[in-house]
Amino acid sequence: MLRDLRFARLVSVIVVAALGATSAEGSARAQSRPPAGAERASAGEPAPAAEPEERPSRAAPEAERPGRHCAGEPVAKWVGDQLLAVQTNPLGLETVVRAGACIPLFRMPGVLFEQTQLQVGVSTFLSPAYAHVGGYVQLTPLSLLQLRAELTGIGMWVFPSDRGAYFALDSYDADYRDEVLTSEVGESATGWNLNLTAILRLRVPVGPIALIAVDSFGMERWSVGDGSHFVLLRHDVASAQSDWIAVNDALLLAEIPLSDSIALRVGAFDALRWVPEAGYVRNLVGGIATLVLARPTGAIFELQPLVRAGIYTHHAFRESELSIVVGATAAYDFGRI
Repeated sequence: MLRDLRFARLVSVIVVAALGATSAEGSARAQSRPPAGAERASAGEPAPAAEPEERPSRAAPEAERPGRHCAGEPVAKWVGDQLLAVQTNPLGLETVVRAGACIPLFRMPGVLFEQTQLQVGVSTFLSPAYAHVGGYVQLTPLSLLQLRAELTGIGMWVFPSDRGAYFALDSYDADYRDEVLTSEVGESATGWNLNLTAILRLRVPVGPIALIAVDSFGMERWSVGDGSHFVLLRHDVASAQSDWIAVNDALLLAEIPLSDSIALRVGAFDALRWVPEAGYVRNLVGGIATLVLARPTGAIFELQPLVRAGIYTHHAFRESELSIVVGATAAYDFGRI
């Protein structure tokens, strides 16, 4: 799994939600459009919250515009989103998949309500060294606000590479550089993870382009292994055996339409991780670019290849170093319930 990626989720990422014709986009775009996601655009890290955007005719009055609650339509559907990403510094690979039932919430006209929905489903996070399996509940009470609670069980095992296992530590200040975390000292472990996430997203048309702003804030509870502390690979921080981690991913993007079904999004991101008990901050700042492909196939509502590059402004040992993420997010439409 992409060790440093989160979403949200490049959900929550790992993707970028935005306000469509001033309405918000979804979770699967949180890292780029909204998941959406990145998540979702996050491999996780961002990722990224609701549904991909199908732009209605500009001539249609707002009161007559149909809602886009679930995969672009005002009807209950089976939906899903996925993030697949690889990262350098630290080196990692992760895929995040969520799938479930989407039910429209408020069917009132207007951009504040056209993406409101309730989602309930299963979620998985998979990397060469561990897997999370569980479920999530996601509420979008307003198009610009998404709330998600996600609980997963964790299994970790030894993968024959550096940073590919559970690594126990003596304290928050213990050495966890890549060259220290070899497979010879790695172990297996189990545990659980609770993520509580709130995503704010806004899309504002400015002439022929649009500006998209997304902020995803989460509090994550981790309980893994038997050691007093361990290396939390997903966020590249040292954590206590049972600990809270604060996660904030911010995006500011410009959306440039290239055709009716293709758009380019480019902009900046900030990925902050804070361990309150240790007073430790890890922060990454840089640029992100994604190509948004609407309805490339019948089952894929939106596909977004992406690339992200950033510099660590705060880190125990990676400060001023470069980290690159390359991947893609997909939002799925599995049909009506």
